Amino acid sequence: MVVRIKFGIFILLIVFASLYFVKDYAVNQQKVISTWIWDGRADVDLQFAKKNDVNQLYYYIEKDINFEQVSSVIKRANEMDMEVYALQGDPTWIYENGEVVEWLSSVKEYNEQSAFPFAGIVFDVEPYLLPEWDRDAKSISVQFLSFIRKIESMETELPIKWTVPFWFDNIPGENGLSLAEAIFKETNGIIIMAYRNKLFGQDGLLKHIEAEIEWSKKYKTSLIVAVETRKSEVEKISFYGKGKDQFYSSMKKLQETLKQEKYIEGISIHYLDTWKALVNGNEPANQ
Repeated sequence: MVVRIKFGIFILLIVFASLYFVKDYAVNQQKVISTWIWDGRADVDLQFAKKNDVNQLYYYIEKDINFEQVSSVIKRANEMDMEVYALQGDPTWIYENGEVVEWLSSVKEYNEQSAFPFAGIVFDVEPYLLPEWDRDAKSISVQFLSFIRKIESMETELPIKWTVPFWFDNIPGENGLSLAEAIFKETNGIIIMAYRNKLFGQDGLLKHIEAEIEWSKKYKTSLIVAVETRKSEVEKISFYGKGKDQFYSSMKKLQETLKQEKYIEGISIHYLDTWKALVNGNEPANQ
C-alpha cells in the first residue's frame, strides 16, 4: 500500500512538472489575452499564441478579403479556442468615410458567406499621425469623435474595439471632457495603449491608466490594457530587449493587479512577431 501511494505521488509530480515545462513562461490566463497580426499573412504561428493562452487575435484585413486564406486562419484559430477580430485603421478616415464604409461592407459580406466569421472589429485609426495634428489637435479630436459616433451608429452586427493611447486623457475633447473620456462615453470597447515597460511609479503603466479605469466604470465601457514589445526609439515605451523573464513577470503582475476590475476584459500584447522575438531573444522579420 505504501509503495502504491509513493508511486502515485511520483506520477503526479511528473505530470505537474510536464505541464509546467509545456506552458514555459506562458501568461497565466484570467480573462482576455490578445495579440496582433499586422501583415495579414496565412502562416500565422498559432501554436505560439496558444501556448501563451491567447484567446483573441486582431488580424489585419484589407478591403479585398482573401476569402480562402482568411477562412483558413480563422478556422485554425477557432479550433484553438481563439476569436479573430478584423483589424484596420487609417487616420484619413476621419475626413473621408467612404473607404471605411467599403471595408465594413467587405467584412460583413465575408461573415455572411463564411463558416468561420470574424468575432468583432478593431479600429486602429490613430488621428495623431496626421501631419496637421501638432498645430490643430483640437479640431482633429472633434472630427475623430464625429467619426466614432458615425461608425458606432452603423449596423455592423459585430462588437467594435477602438485603440486609444493613454495620453489622450491630456487632449481636449468635447463639452469639457478630455478626448479619452469622450471616447469612453461614445463607445463600448477600448484597447488602451498603455505603453510603458514598468508597471509602478509615477511614470508607470498603472499610474497612466488610473483615469481610464475609472471611466470604464463610469460609462460601462469594456477595457483591454495593451503593452508594446516592438522596438522603440523611446526605451520606456516597450518591453523590447527586456527579456522573457521580466516580460512575463510583468504581465502576471499586471493581470493580478487588474483582475478585480469589473470592466477590464484583459490584456493585449502588441504584436505577435515582436512578442515571439522577445521570448526567443532574436529580431523579428518585420518591425
